[in-house]
Amino acid sequence: MGTPEMPGSHQITSQDVLKDTGLDKAAVNLKEPSLTSRGMKLLLGVGTLAVLLTVLIVVRWMQISPATPGVSANTTAADTASIIKNYKDLSDIALDSATRMFDIFVVKALLPVFTTILGYVFGTRNASGERT
Repeated sequence: MGTPEMPGSHQITSQDVLKDTGLDKAAVNLKEPSLTSRGMKLLLGVGTLAVLLTVLIVVRWMQISPATPGVSANTTAADTASIIKNYKDLSDIALDSATRMFDIFVVKALLPVFTTILGYVFGTRNASGERT
């Protein structure tokens, strides 16, 4: 047994509502996001992560870099040379640490992933006939 209909009434379907509002299937684009758009989102995420890591590495480098040494007029030439040598050694250690972190995390890990996704996104765009 179906639902009894009242005399003089008719059943309204979802297609009727869409047609009456002008939102029929031709007007509404209900397609699933393409792999290219998903690739662009992934590309944005990897790029953002690379930028954040770079900023964090620079901040860390600034924190561990030694302060400029103060040399007074009473400091002897030998002491000044020793202070400058120690400062240079500490600065080199801090810079080397930051450079290694950047190389490991950004250049060797994220940059190849970023360029692979970038190549995929623009390769599929050109193959499908879209303009870049």
